[in-house]
Amino acid sequence: MLVNRLYVNVFQDKGRQEVIDMLLGRMESPNRVTFYDPIQEAIDQELVRRKSEFTSNHQLSIFVGTWNVNAKAPGLEKLSPWIDPRQEGEPAPDIFAFGFQEIVDLSAQQV
Repeated sequence: MLVNRLYVNVFQDKGRQEVIDMLLGRMESPNRVTFYDPIQEAIDQELVRRKSEFTSNHQLSIFVGTWNVNAKAPGLEKLSPWIDPRQEGEPAPDIFAFGFQEIVDLSAQQV
């Protein structure tokens, strides 16, 4: 009973719900609520001022690959040409990212 009353009083009261939506930024009105946080502003300014102390720029190369396993058990197929498709003498990528699809059995429930 108490939970029901709380829910009705907070979420089903149109006026209160509009205030909650406005504070969460869900309203489409041009009168958005902006919170001023002087501590966060000071931190942001200091981070910008000291950016060179903790950042650096480097060019990275990334290898991204996706493999559709097709719900099959591992076979005798060699994956090394796919995992490292570089030509002779090319530098290795800095980052490898692999994605796999359909790893589980494709039963009616899984699909």
